[in-house]
Amino acid sequence: MSLRPVRAALTIAFALGLLCGLGEGLGLWATQEFVGSRWKTVLSAGPEVMWVAPLLDALLFTVFAALVVGAARLARRPPPLALLTGACAAGLAVDWARFTDEIARRHALMIGAAVGLVAWLGTRGRERQVARAAGVGARVLAAIALLVFAGLTGGMRLRERIVVDRLPPAPPDAFDVLVIVLDTVRSDHLSAYGYARRTTPELERIAAEGVRFDACFSTSSWTLPSHASMLTGRLTWEHGAALDALDGLFPVLGEELLAQGWRTGAFSANLCYFQRRFGFRRGFLCFEDFGWSWFSRFTGTLVGRELFDMAGGEVRESVLRKPAHAVTDAFLDWLDRRPDRPSFAFLNWYDAHDPYLPPPPFAGRFGGDGITAGDPPPPQPGETRPWTREQLDRHHQAYDECILLLDTELGRLRAELERRGRFERTILAVVGDHGEAFGERGARLHRGSLHREQVQVPLVMRAPGRIPAGSVVERVTSVASLPATLVDLLRLPIEVFPGPSLAECWRDDGDEAGDEDGVALLELAHHPWNEYRRRECFDGALRSIVRGRWHYVWHEKRGRRLYDRIADPREERDVLAEHPDVAAALEQELDAALAGLQRHPLEPTGVMPGERARLAGVGYIGDEHGDDR
Repeated sequence: MSLRPVRAALTIAFALGLLCGLGEGLGLWATQEFVGSRWKTVLSAGPEVMWVAPLLDALLFTVFAALVVGAARLARRPPPLALLTGACAAGLAVDWARFTDEIARRHALMIGAAVGLVAWLGTRGRERQVARAAGVGARVLAAIALLVFAGLTGGMRLRERIVVDRLPPAPPDAFDVLVIVLDTVRSDHLSAYGYARRTTPELERIAAEGVRFDACFSTSSWTLPSHASMLTGRLTWEHGAALDALDGLFPVLGEELLAQGWRTGAFSANLCYFQRRFGFRRGFLCFEDFGWSWFSRFTGTLVGRELFDMAGGEVRESVLRKPAHAVTDAFLDWLDRRPDRPSFAFLNWYDAHDPYLPPPPFAGRFGGDGITAGDPPPPQPGETRPWTREQLDRHHQAYDECILLLDTELGRLRAELERRGRFERTILAVVGDHGEAFGERGARLHRGSLHREQVQVPLVMRAPGRIPAGSVVERVTSVASLPATLVDLLRLPIEVFPGPSLAECWRDDGDEAGDEDGVALLELAHHPWNEYRRRECFDGALRSIVRGRWHYVWHEKRGRRLYDRIADPREERDVLAEHPDVAAALEQELDAALAGLQRHPLEPTGVMPGERARLAGVGYIGDEHGDDR
């Protein structure tokens, strides 16, 4: 067999692979930009997909051609160029047809077969012309792919530099602002909050240099609404990101600081929800929510997603589990590009999210210390649980080891900022977006209820000269106060965030100003899908109010409950019958507070059906047992 037919075969496959990938990448990016959260995919497909998809598809098509050439060599025949062209054209057609879940897999295969047949018949007898056209096309398409790669990698940085150069000058004493979100971290598992295991020595150090909020609550029990609240300062009732994307109804912190001269960047490890298709790109000049490794980048493509759907849980987690050190490195690289400007950076660290995979040297660090998740309540009649007590204790230990990993990364980040001379000019906020259940009321994980273990989160802030060192705030606070607090600490004339500013807690000679008890309002939308059938949110929406020692919970169908969070921190005893006056007052306050707010005009529609199977594999939808995630 001569070399020329072999080269022709590889060239044809390479050209069609590039064409397939370029069309796919452009389509994926455009669909995500303009369709947003209603698009089928869970994983983010950032602009990188426009060069990753051509690279992957060209590689796959070329490997397929090489296999065909190898088979032809074994048979001592020339490679069947017409058949190869038809097969590659069929693959292209199937790839583009599977772009949306509106076309089922079997229909996509039928479309691909028809296109492949036409391409095969059209190529027969014209193999030389097709190979020549493929050679020209491969050069043109490769040039386009290289331009796309160069444009995206260099163009986005150039665009950011141009925008930054046009920003108004920041105040001469401007601080950097750094928000670090510890995804899925509940406050009572941190040694900084008195936990028995030494999980957070670095956070203890930061708290001693700043302020620790001992009763901080999220606005919901999962990522999407809580992140929306941390960036808008609004409750779920207002911003509307209960199940759908955050829209432009309210300004976000990044937009306001950008207008004041701050560079803005966000770096996400939660590739499911803290990503651009859920509206979080707004306000950030740099928003990194795509894969951190080649493997994870490929899952942003259509072929990668098909493989992702077929993969087991451990493979899925290896793809989605963008480690904290990768997020930190991306942030530091971005920070170093313009050290002359103050920055606002928002980092999401995901390592403590289910299924808790602490790597060495953290794995096993807390083994054998005798600390357990505590005795879960006995099962209700007819209730079954998909976990044993031993499994629960192992999860509990691994979760704590993941938190230690995050704390170690916090120490590394601090050292890097100190080396750059920026740490003492940084307003730092370390906050959780929601908590996690370990057997309380027979529940695991999160996004199931508004009980304390799923909604009480850490909040530690440090700002030299602006926050008194060693402060502890016991009053109830909410993560929704974060934007107003940061703007207050920066001393900027921005009044679009309702607050209140948490700086009230240490002003006026140390006396807490305003509401003595403090208040937090929470909400969890109705999830009427079978995947949630064992959770409280399955048969109705939930709202709650935390004031002082009391936590009042309202459920759309299951009625009202009242808990004394001080005397009963696990919230296992409903005391509504004993304190009906307290419950009535809190219910009236909750109703009045929500009535006084601007409710978002759109009702939540929830995840699309094609998305649920993917969510089940990454910790957001329960398994066949209905496990509370």
